[in-house]
Amino acid sequence: MSTPRPKREGRRPGCYVVALLCLLGLVAVYAVPSWQVDKELARLRAAGALVDIQTLLPKVPPGERNAADLYQQAYQGLVSVKDLDGFPRYPSGAPPFYWNEAFSTWPADLQSKARELVTHNGAAYELTTQAAAMPACAFPIAWDDPLMDPQREGSRMRLLSRLVILHGRLAARDGKVREALEDCVSLVRMGNHVLQEPETLLQGSARLPYQNAVCVLEEALCRADPDPEQCRRLFDLLSRTDLTAAAVRARQGDLARAPAMFAALRNKQVPIEPFFKDWKPGDPPDYLLRAYPTVGRPMFDRDCTRGLRFLERAIKATAEPWPRNWRDLEAIEADEEALPRYHLVAVTVAAPPHITRTREEAAAKLRAAQIALALLCYKHDHGGYPADLATLEGAGWKTPADPFTGRPFVYRREGRGFIVYSLGPDGVDQGGQPYDSTSTTRARAYDLPFRCAR
Repeated sequence: MSTPRPKREGRRPGCYVVALLCLLGLVAVYAVPSWQVDKELARLRAAGALVDIQTLLPKVPPGERNAADLYQQAYQGLVSVKDLDGFPRYPSGAPPFYWNEAFSTWPADLQSKARELVTHNGAAYELTTQAAAMPACAFPIAWDDPLMDPQREGSRMRLLSRLVILHGRLAARDGKVREALEDCVSLVRMGNHVLQEPETLLQGSARLPYQNAVCVLEEALCRADPDPEQCRRLFDLLSRTDLTAAAVRARQGDLARAPAMFAALRNKQVPIEPFFKDWKPGDPPDYLLRAYPTVGRPMFDRDCTRGLRFLERAIKATAEPWPRNWRDLEAIEADEEALPRYHLVAVTVAAPPHITRTREEAAAKLRAAQIALALLCYKHDHGGYPADLATLEGAGWKTPADPFTGRPFVYRREGRGFIVYSLGPDGVDQGGQPYDSTSTTRARAYDLPFRCAR
């Protein structure tokens, strides 16, 4: 007969300790990441990096008309939108970038099509130039919507700027220099209206009007001497155009909208599909949270903190001069590429280095055009061009520095005219050799010149 086991008087204390530790660990796993997000947001606010999006938005003073309303009317009045959107149609092979070439070098069929588009859209052109002349512009963008699409406004502005570009190209080709310079003014003002909006991808829409304002100006100056007063007005407008400050404000806007975007994704208040690099039709809406480990929500909160830090890094990198901004953004991009494809940073933080390069190139072209205008005014006042830029500055004209080197632009006489150029991204003097638009590869050894043959 077996001896009965003695009755336990109580559970072992170790069971309670293990249960308590498990409970504390579970609380830590779920609470700590969320607490870290709040702590990071508080740190960013204290540092002044995270601000209310409303403080960054352009304002329309009471009693003034909003230029965005006229832009909307002009867009609605466009004729042959598809033709304008796809213009010019490139031939097969390695095409030239016609927007950057002199209009006289365009094939005859493209020149004819350009005249047709400008003729049919006369009313839209008038409304667009009226809107560009207005100081106040605030596009109707739902900034409080985590999934707002600013590219709609960007697409409209690109189409309207193409219309003004074609009009300016035709005016320059026909020797109507005053009309061509007025179109240059309109294009720069349209770009400035877009730059007021704090959104990185939307600001990319300003590059087309800026770069083509320079192309129209360069072509017009080869036809005839411009009005000095027009030159001074355009010079003053260009001197107030700061692409770097606008880019920093756009990065701040990206950070300002991030908390609401992350919260909406975390609570599944919005579909997640648009935020994936590799999302495929048919994937369930909760793919993001399912892609994370079992404790997906805490990992999601952890990655929100990382995303905020990446955006802060992008703001600081954007404010740096070339080439430091390029290197810093390359480092950010490398860190992003090392993350899983479902990571919040990889799908919500847009900081590609090429945006910085194209912005600096646009700034270099605008500054070269600004110096060219000052040289033309000097010629009008003194009967000839100065020997160097130091002489130009001595006459009261403040000349900007090359954004790629921080040093003065290269200036020299060519025949009856002159050439002013930036050394480009590589910082090496190529003698004013521009980028070869017929090349199938984008070589880095090129300058960014502005030539005037008169």
